[in-house]
Amino acid sequence: MRYRLVGSHSADLFGDCKGAYLDRLGLPDGIDELLTQDYAYAAWAYAPTIGRYPWPKKYGCPATVEYGILPLLDDDRVCRFLAAEHISKDIVGEPLYPDDLLPLGRRQIS
Repeated sequence: MRYRLVGSHSADLFGDCKGAYLDRLGLPDGIDELLTQDYAYAAWAYAPTIGRYPWPKKYGCPATVEYGILPLLDDDRVCRFLAAEHISKDIVGEPLYPDDLLPLGRRQIS
């Protein structure tokens, strides 16, 4: 999966990931596998998928990321996805700021 567009809030928090591939973002352990499975399910089932995962913070409770994946069809086959993620507060309801979250650990392409 390659990100074509990235929202301004995500870019403020994690940097601009436009053009980056999911498996090269350096997401926390297991998150890229979870998202890959959900993209695969959405493509196989021709159905939207929703979910959530924890995002580690530098201090305290992790934040929760909520997401939705919508498969887009062309000639009765999935040709791309529209996905949205939302992160704005930690699990106890405190607002998040870019300095609160652990950054993406981008993996180098070899």
